[in-house]
Amino acid sequence: MILLSHNNKLTKGRKMEKTILVVRRCKYSNLAPRYDIEKVAQSLEEATRYKVALETLNASKEVSYILYNELGQIEYNVREVA
Repeated sequence: MILLSHNNKLTKGRKMEKTILVVRRCKYSNLAPRYDIEKVAQSLEEATRYKVALETLNASKEVSYILYNELGQIEYNVREVA
């Protein structure tokens, strides 16, 4: 089982039932980063599962995945429990 906790001060303590974007960030050398929306999720759990799957399949150091909601970037901690 995977437990999620987020650190966004503006939403802490409130249930997140809004749209969350899984964004792909691609940064090569001296070029400006490129951002692409990979998934539009309806819950933090759905978005996080998708993000973890993308990160698992990703072999490029230049590519990362970020979660955003209407308030900005979501900072979260993922921990696995038995």
